[in-house]
Order: sequence, then structure tokens, then C-alpha cells
Amino acid sequence: MLEQGGVDLVRRLERQRMTGTLDHRSLAPGMAAASSTASGVSRSAPAASTSVGTVIRPRSATRVPLTMRTLCGAGARAAAQHSQTLYGMTASIPGLKTVCPSNPFDAKGLLLASIRDDNPVVCCEPKSLDFKKAAVVREGSDVTLVGMGATVPVVLDAAEQLTADSTSAEVVDLRTLAPFDQDAILASLTKTGRLVVIDEATPHCGMASEIAALCVDRGFDLLNAPVKQVTAPHIPVPFSPVLEDAYQPSAEKVIAAVRELG
Repeated sequence: MLEQGGVDLVRRLERQRMTGTLDHRSLAPGMAAASSTASGVSRSAPAASTSVGTVIRPRSATRVPLTMRTLCGAGARAAAQHSQTLYGMTASIPGLKTVCPSNPFDAKGLLLASIRDDNPVVCCEPKSLDFKKAAVVREGSDVTLVGMGATVPVVLDAAEQLTADSTSAEVVDLRTLAPFDQDAILASLTKTGRLVVIDEATPHCGMASEIAALCVDRGFDLLNAPVKQVTAPHIPVPFSPVLEDAYQPSAEKVIAAVRELG
């Protein structure tokens, strides 16, 4: 059994923790007193120290900003050792937060919240989360504009300006590049019959050419005009600010490509 001094110390620290009056500076002398007796060192001292170690980490006094990401769930054909759902283990530990998102939007929000939290958080992400869905960020009927990353604001600007030509442009934000949402692109192409891909990377062996190939392979009968690509030129990025601006895709280049489709 614990020495009475150790028991009293643990009880006192627990009361201080509950009332928010715990003073870490007083722990060392108290622990030393609890682990010794008049006849020498008690055999039960390690147990007292362990108990103290459990109660001296209140959330209000100690920051442990640690975020751990892990996968969970079956369905990916990864066998038993890689398909377990173990978040019940971490969720049952007092003081350890556990989150489990159901969609990519929540996964991002919960991960950011976990990183900003001063307590340890375990992020359990199901393998079945679908990260490949593209988003139609503007509806249209005359032409499909596919953008990704930093090109999406450029594409939206071009789509707005195209209304002056009475052209209704649908804008697809690809969001995930590998694997990319082929069905969303083909569904939009079915509506419009025309497609322009905007990518700030160079044209050779890039996403723009991959999407163009998809439309020719699986959507050839849907095309009313050739697929157009608006990309950076196949050169290194210039250092000159003027040349760098000319290097990047712009709303003007997108509009010109759309007008070439007739």
C-alpha cells in the first residue's frame, strides 16, 4: 500500500487541480517527502510518483500541442493489419481528443482545429473518404472551363467577362489531381460540347494534356470543337516581372481560347 504521506500528496494535488490552484513549483519537495520515511526509502514510492505524474498534467496548466493522423476502416483490401477501426481506444483515454471526419471538407477543418488545439488530438481518417470529387463552381451551358489551384480565380474572372459575349461558361474546379474526377469533366462536357483546360504548369506531360486526352478518348462524341489548353509556355519561369506576368495564364488568354472555339 502507498505510504500515507504519498496518499495525502496525491489527494492534495488532485484538489488543487480541480480548483485551478495547482502550483508546479511545489511539486518537487512534496514528491521527495512522499517517497521517504523515517526508516528509509519506501518500496511503494514509485507507485506514488506514478500517480502524481498522472494528476500533474491538467489541461489548464500544461500545453501538449500534438496532432497525430492515422487511417481507419476496411474497404481498401488492405487486410486485417491495415484495416482496423481503433478510434475507440484513443477516445476512451481522458484528456486525449479523437476526431473522425466523414468528408474531405470536414477532414480539412478538423485537422486545422486539431493543429491549433493545445491538447493532443488523434485524427482518424476513414480510407473511404472521397478526395477526388471536382466541384462545379459556376454553372454554364456554352463552354466548360476546367481550372485547378491558382488558375481557378483566373477562370472565374474569364467566365464573368465572357458574359459580355453572351457566352455562358461553366467552371469546374478540379481540386484533386491524382486521381482526378473524370466523370465530372465528362458530365460538364455533355452539357456544353466545348472545353478549355487552364493549367499554370508547362504543357508537355501535364494535367491539361491529360484532361484533353480524356475528352478525346471517352468524350469524343460529345465534342463540338477541339479541346483548347491555356498553360504556361514550355520554358523556365522568367525572372523579369513583366515576362513572368506574360508567362502565367490570364483571363485574357482564356477568353481568346474560348473565342477560337467559335
